[in-house]
Amino acid sequence: MKRFYLTVILMLCLIQIKAQMLEWDVGFFGFVDNREYAASGRESATFLGTQLSPEVGLLVDSTHRIRFGMNLLHEFGTKQFSNKISPTVYYNYQKDHISFYMGAFPRRGLTDDFSRALLSDTLIYFRPNHTGLLFKVEKPLLNQNIWIDWVSKQSVDQREQFMVGASGKVQLGMFFVAHDALLWHNALPDNPPEDMHLQDNVAITAQVGIDMTKISDLDSLTFGVGGILSADRLRGVYDWKGARGALIEVHGAYRSFFVHNTFYVGDRQALALGDDFYSEKLYNRLDLGWSPLRNKRFSAKLIASFHFTAGAIDNQQTLLLRYNIGSAHLLKNTRFK
Repeated sequence: MKRFYLTVILMLCLIQIKAQMLEWDVGFFGFVDNREYAASGRESATFLGTQLSPEVGLLVDSTHRIRFGMNLLHEFGTKQFSNKISPTVYYNYQKDHISFYMGAFPRRGLTDDFSRALLSDTLIYFRPNHTGLLFKVEKPLLNQNIWIDWVSKQSVDQREQFMVGASGKVQLGMFFVAHDALLWHNALPDNPPEDMHLQDNVAITAQVGIDMTKISDLDSLTFGVGGILSADRLRGVYDWKGARGALIEVHGAYRSFFVHNTFYVGDRQALALGDDFYSEKLYNRLDLGWSPLRNKRFSAKLIASFHFTAGAIDNQQTLLLRYNIGSAHLLKNTRFK
């Protein structure tokens, strides 16, 4: 972590400042996620914790941004002040409709809305920072991003692991087309044991839908239909094994309340990092949510989720709370020395 901070400080010392901004912000994220999955034979678990994420940096020429800070995770019930400290050090280019990130940067607002089928929602709890690169194009009727997230570097006791992802949406009047795609590469450590094998896993979801918000009395009403394609291989054990299935999603919201339903039918999916419920041939998830507080700085969300599989109904209760404060200060004709 010291090397990250030293690198950023050296970069700041080389920047000529002309009417630019010194920025800072502090984020708080609290989560309670209780999962009662025994009915379907899955492991039940409860995740409770908080994250504190201070950042400081420079916005140069309203285009180039350099930030550094950290994310401190504390899980309730443990004695440590912080169970995990993740460095936050990144460069951000932003101009017109183009954004580019490089370094260790927060997932929030960038990849945290990725398909739950491909990336489990526990990622935002325990790995809140994306480490790698992200390129994004965002226009009123089009958004698209592509990224690489380097998870683990190869060593004697550590596998080489990385993800490559892409997601996007095109809006055509009331209609839209959306997709998410993910490659997971789970390589080997140095001098691996004979029973350890390299894994590749790829998956894509695609959907066409209609946004009926403007013709309804609700604040939001969308309907989408599409599918999932995936393939997995374990080198030296089996070659590519494919799976496919159909997805139907409905979302409705009125004031602070919302309902979201996801229905899946098809093959048993082998999704390395995705929600395990998609290993069922028939699965339905119903989310009933309430967002009593929503503004620029503070948001709270309470969700009751029901997971329907063959002969079983599991349930889940989630509370998510975010609070962010920050400011920017104008700097003029200054050089860091």
